[in-house]
This record gives sequence, structure tokens and C-alpha cells, in this order.
Amino acid sequence: MSLSAVIEGHRLNARLAWAVVLGLTAVAAVDFALGDPVWAVFAAAGVVVAVSPAVRSRDATRMPPWEVLVVVLVPPLVQLVDVPAPLEEVTASVAVAALALVVVVELHVFSSVELTPTVAVALVVVTTTAAVGLWTILRFASDAFLGTGYIEGKVQLMWSIVFATAGGVLAGPLAFAYLRRHESVGRRGFDLGDGETGGADAVTDDEGDGGASATDDGAEMADESETDDGMETEEGTETDEDTGVGEVPNDGDGTGERSLVLAVRAMQLALVGLVLFGVATFRWGLVVNAGVALAVTFLPGVLEHNLALPMNAGLAAWITLAVFLHGVGAVGPYEWFGWYDSVTHTLSATVVAGAGYASARAVDLHYDRLTVPTAYMGAFIVVFVLAFGVVWEIMEFATGGVASVVGGEPVLAQYGSRDIVLDLVFNSLGAVLVAVLGTSRLRGVAGDLASRLGSRG
Repeated sequence: MSLSAVIEGHRLNARLAWAVVLGLTAVAAVDFALGDPVWAVFAAAGVVVAVSPAVRSRDATRMPPWEVLVVVLVPPLVQLVDVPAPLEEVTASVAVAALALVVVVELHVFSSVELTPTVAVALVVVTTTAAVGLWTILRFASDAFLGTGYIEGKVQLMWSIVFATAGGVLAGPLAFAYLRRHESVGRRGFDLGDGETGGADAVTDDEGDGGASATDDGAEMADESETDDGMETEEGTETDEDTGVGEVPNDGDGTGERSLVLAVRAMQLALVGLVLFGVATFRWGLVVNAGVALAVTFLPGVLEHNLALPMNAGLAAWITLAVFLHGVGAVGPYEWFGWYDSVTHTLSATVVAGAGYASARAVDLHYDRLTVPTAYMGAFIVVFVLAFGVVWEIMEFATGGVASVVGGEPVLAQYGSRDIVLDLVFNSLGAVLVAVLGTSRLRGVAGDLASRLGSRG
């Protein structure tokens, strides 16, 4: 039985799905009455996600699979009972993973987005991890403003994040198994046949212009790459082979570009000094932080020379500044200034968001079976960065655990529950800034990266 048959062809599925929606609505009301706002918000979110296809299409039979909605319903239902803390973390991880699966299925089945099975599973994992970050922010906000007691301390918070993220990772194979059970459903489902292309041919006229996005965007990328990337401009083509950071638009005499290159070199020299200082004072955490930051500063040159990507001096300075501030923070600013961590996380998040956007758009342009309209890219950027932020917090927690066992200072430090949540908040802020203001500057990189994928395929 195909997934499209389950979702679109069976009125029984719609009836059962609406019954689950009523259950979620009731649970949300009960949780709110009992003073459990976070689970009330989760149940309400489940209702919104479940009914959105029916509301948008004005067709009550267009509902996601009822069995997946049941999995969304079970965790908040279980929370109505006083369960042990470990079970509470398990139910939370199941809840966010199930909701992520519903979102991904709806995106592919009820929108112009086309996903391959592998990408769909990866998106389930990423969305679940991002939901863990949002879940953490909501719980902290509830404790701060409503006086609840979801978070007892940094260690308890981090273990809850670890459990929930692990649930998301496990949800990936389970999602794949679920999707495999409903094979070959054509345009409005997951075509699990062999081959790398073919999805574009299956788009019909009634699907709107979503299927044309790959072609249209590809043309747009090609046009913009010829102007934005310095490949064909009125001033001609210039590159800086010595610096490896390429060309940026400037005032015509190269002053702007040279200033950026000098700034990059100055930050690299400062990082070298920090590495040497760390070695001299046996501060190995500083050595690792500054050394990794220094290595990352050479990444733009590597990408430009090895992959011929248009990494101009502006992009190089952007990346270098982000890692430079992090490396310098290891000396003391993270502890001296409360705002410093928020600034570095926001700036670093913009770099992660830019890399995520360029990679996702390049893959979208390259593979015919994958279509992600531009309108959805902003949401993807925020989800990707929030998920990356969760993974980063787990890495910080892990390095702290290792340091407590073997001795010495942790490579990455956490300063409490508030620090963790603010990191996630400012990561999201950086992602929103790129989604709103920065994608136009990265289209050339995405277009050239798509070309590299084609040449290597």
C-alpha cells in the first residue's frame, strides 16, 4: 500500500487522524489547566501541524497518516501521569521525533517540495535535533517567566538534550523503514526506485510551478554567478592568487579588497600568537581553540583554489572574524564579558547558516529528484543552524566530561543553563539574519558548487 493511498485515498485515514487531533486538543487543554505549559504548547503544535494540509486545501480528507499522529499523541498523554525522570526524557525524544516525521511527510506530500528518501530521513534527524533546541528554549522560558521547574541544573538539562537528540538520530532509520513500507507513490510520495534523476519528469500541471524551481533557480544562479563572482564584470576579472581569498566589489582601485586581506592576515597572525602563548603556558585548551580557528581561516583559500568556488575577500573576512573572536575568547573574554559569548555565537551562526544555505541550494540545483523552492530555504536555514547549535552544546558538554575525568581545562566550556539557552537563542538570531538578509550574497557560491557537483558526478 502506497503512502499516497494512506494519506489521500482513504477516508478512514482522515477519520482516524481527526480523532487523534481531537485527542491532542483535549490533552493540550488538560496540560494547560494543570500548569504544564510546555507540553500544552507541544500538543497544540501537533494539532496545527496535523490540520494544516486540510486547512490550506479546504479538504478535510487531506490528513497525514493517522498512525504517525498517534505517536505524536502518546508522549503528552503519558506526561499526564507522574512518570520517572528518565522516562520523561524518553517520551520527549519520541514526541519531537514523531512531530518531525509528520512535518517532513507533509512537506513532500502536500507541497511543491520534492525529497529523496535519504534526504527525507536526514531532514527528519535535523528537524528533530532543531526541535530539541526549541524545546529547551521553551522550557527555560517557562521556568523564568511562569515559575515552572522543568530545568533543575546544567547537567540535568544537558542529559535531557542528549537523550532527546539520540532519539532524533534513532528516528532516522525508523523513518526510513516507515517510508519503505509505503513504496513507489509517484509525485506525491517517495519514489524509491533506482537512479539519480527522474523526479522532474513526474511533475504535472496541477502541481503549480514548484517543479520548475530547479531549472529557474539554476538559470538564476548561473546569471548571478557571472556577475557576483567576479567572472564577468565591467572591470574585468581579477584574482589575488597570493592571498587565495579572491575579489570583492570595491571602489575601483582595490583599496577595499586589500584592506580586507590585511585584516584577515592580521587575525591569522594574532591566532598564531595565541597558539604559541598557549604552548608556552601549557594551556592546551587555548592551543586547541586557537589552532582550530587558525586552520579554519585557510578554508576559504582551499575552497577557492581546489573547488574553484567564488570565495571573495569579504566572505573570507566574515569566516575569519567569526573563528578569530572564538579563539580570542578562550584567553578570557568569555569569562570577563557576559555579552561576548552571545556576539560570537551570533556571528558563528551566520557562517554556519551561510554554509548550510550554499550546500543545500547546490544539492537542490544538482539533483533533479530534489526540489526545494526558495520560499522554504529561510526555514531550512533556521532549522539547520538550531540543530547545529544543539550538537555544539553536546560537544561542549562532552569535552567538559572528558576534562573532569582526565584532568585539565575543557576545550569547550559551558557556564550554566542560562549560557546554554542563550547560545541557542543567539544561534537562531544569526540564522534569521542570514535567511532575511544574506542569501543573495551566497547564490553565486551555491551555483558554482552545483557545477562542481555536476563535473564530479
